[in-house]
Amino acid sequence: AFARFPPHGFFFQVEVETAAVAKEYLQHRQQSGLRGGQRPLLHIGVALARSPPVELEVLPPKMCEDSCWLIGTGGHVYSSGRLSYTAPVTWPELGRCPGPAPRAGGPTLRIGACVTETGALCLVIDGRVAASSPPGVVPLANAWDCGSLSPVIVLGPNIARATLLTPPSEHRGADVQ
Repeated sequence: AFARFPPHGFFFQVEVETAAVAKEYLQHRQQSGLRGGQRPLLHIGVALARSPPVELEVLPPKMCEDSCWLIGTGGHVYSSGRLSYTAPVTWPELGRCPGPAPRAGGPTLRIGACVTETGALCLVIDGRVAASSPPGVVPLANAWDCGSLSPVIVLGPNIARATLLTPPSEHRGADVQ
């Protein structure tokens, strides 16, 4: 699932399909998915590799308390279950359609996580770094060895589906900027 993209580090991405949320506290933002200004709510990152891979509908309470590093679309960075930093997030323009419309459902967006060689965790939206943690969030021993890590994504209430994408066979310099 990971690809190496110098000078950025290790990178993986998912294609996220959004869904309108019928929650009272979100009614003022519930237009037509991303086109109406609603941001996808999720956390993406890495955890120490486990065998076999874990696919759960609901995460156990202590799933991300140890050896798990996440960055949210709101900029919150978690290290082993604790909020360690809040980064500003630069989103694509709201006026444009974020991605090809799927056959059924809401708009799609490509969201990824990148672990740099300095241990920073980056949120990547449509191929551009949108937010980044300070160095050292991911321990250097893990940041230098993507074989020790597994992708993790925690979906929020307005995500209909997320699909892990196959890494490109070669980096052309335009995938992550």
